[in-house]
Amino acid sequence: MQEEDTPNTFAQFPPAMQQAFISLMQAQARSDERLDRFDERLDRLAAQTNAAIDRLTERVNETTAAVERLSREGERISRDIEKGHKEMMKLHQDIDKVHKAQGRAENNRGAEVEEFFYNTLMHEPVIGHMQFDKVLSNHMIGKKGKETELDLVLINGNSLAVVEVKSKFHPSDLDQLQKHIDFLRDHSPEFKNYQFYGGIAGFSIPKDVTHAAHEQGYFVLKRRGKVISINTNGMTAQ
Repeated sequence: MQEEDTPNTFAQFPPAMQQAFISLMQAQARSDERLDRFDERLDRLAAQTNAAIDRLTERVNETTAAVERLSREGERISRDIEKGHKEMMKLHQDIDKVHKAQGRAENNRGAEVEEFFYNTLMHEPVIGHMQFDKVLSNHMIGKKGKETELDLVLINGNSLAVVEVKSKFHPSDLDQLQKHIDFLRDHSPEFKNYQFYGGIAGFSIPKDVTHAAHEQGYFVLKRRGKVISINTNGMTAQ
């Protein structure tokens, strides 16, 4: 038969070559096995790398989304800050308007108070036992550039009274009165031998101010209806 007549080709080789061929086949098998294991490791590494890339991509996406949210929030905050700045500017403008209105009201009130006491004293220029001949309103004294305005000044032949007028008095205003008296004395040599008196006049004068004025020798003028109330307790020349 054909198969039985075919000689064994491998057996025809010398033993040494047979052994070499067997060794080569075994080496090839081991190499294939190592390549298979290497392929498996590559597959695992690829899978791990792909998983890591997926996780990293997810984190990048999350970070991008967070950045976008922060960006939108930042834009909203910027708009809020700009809105708040505009509102603050408007508030400052409103406050300025209120201050200006208060200033005008206080000036008008001050002018009203000064006019009241000026008209009253012009009608009856008497302080305590002293009769005055002249009443000056908003009297300016001093050299140009260093002038001082006195609210009211009453003058007779030997006495002079300086009156500080305010809609409402505070204790610190008494210091200003004394400064005005001293300034008038220093810049008015024509009144060198005069007796100087000081007083305060106002629609509202607290009790502590009245008490302090009397202690310093000043008279106090207050409004009582359409006339004035004159208190000269403790009044002395300054």
